[in-house]
Formats: sequence, C-alpha cells, structure tokens
Amino acid sequence: MQTLKSPSPGHQDEWPAPEPETATPPAPEPEPKRPTEPLCPPLFPQANSSNSICPIFSPMGTCLKVRPYPAMKVGDTVMACVTFFDRAIGGLPISRADFTQTQLVMRQHMQLGLHFFIPREHLHAVGYGRAEAHYRVIRKKNERRSATCDALIDMRYYSQCSSMAT
Repeated sequence: MQTLKSPSPGHQDEWPAPEPETATPPAPEPEPKRPTEPLCPPLFPQANSSNSICPIFSPMGTCLKVRPYPAMKVGDTVMACVTFFDRAIGGLPISRADFTQTQLVMRQHMQLGLHFFIPREHLHAVGYGRAEAHYRVIRKKNERRSATCDALIDMRYYSQCSSMAT
C-alpha cells in the first residue's frame, strides 16, 4: 500500500493511497443442480404373464409404451430404442432388428403416454431371443435416458409361449 504526504506543510499525517479500481465483481455462483427423478422404464404391454412377446399376442408386431414421466412437456422429443439379442440370456445384438423411432410429445400424451409400434419384421428377425428397450427425452439443452426394460421374444409358431394362450 502506498502512502501520500499531507497536503498542508504543518501536518505530517500520511493518508493511504486510494486502491486502484481494477477489482472485478465476484462471479455469480452457479445454480445448484437439482436432482432429477429417474425416468421409469418403458413397457411391453402386449407381453404375456411370463413377459414374453409371441405371435399369438403380437401377430402384426408389438407396442412399446412410454408412460408420462416427471416434467413431461409438450414439444419434448422422445426417442424409443430397442435392441434385440439372439439369446434369452446374454447373447449378441442382432443389428438388422434394431428399432429406433422418435415422437414429439403432444397434449394428449401428457395423460396417456406415448406408444411406439414395433413391426413384426423386427420380431421375426430375432425368432427366439430377447429385447432390451429404453427411451430418451431430448430437449434443447439436455437429454435424459430411462431405465431399461426387457422381454423374451419367441416368434416360433409352436412355441411354449403360444401354447400358454390356449
């Protein structure tokens, strides 16, 4: 700190020099991140009581349902993603059967949720295996991913799944 001499000759007081005005104002503190509720997994509503998708219940394909999620807004983009595997447990992905579709949230979806139709060609490409499904909610500044659900795929016409229906 510099000191300045008193302007009057009879005074020997010293005054502190003024601080330079180069100090920057403190930066605003970032908003604390609010914890986000996890997104519920989608559902395969046409799966039977054993959580299997089979031709008797899904002859033309099957549906994947996304229930209304917390903070759902009209205009959200929801992308449903389903990966199919060649075995009921584990297995390798069947890329030719992959399914991805997007929908824009509209007013009626706020109470009913969204439905994505998976054509039977995807299911028949699997034959016997499993499906893992999730969805993403895409907004301008962020993207959230749901938990994953799975179901057994058994499109064999004389499968145990088909015989359970009778």
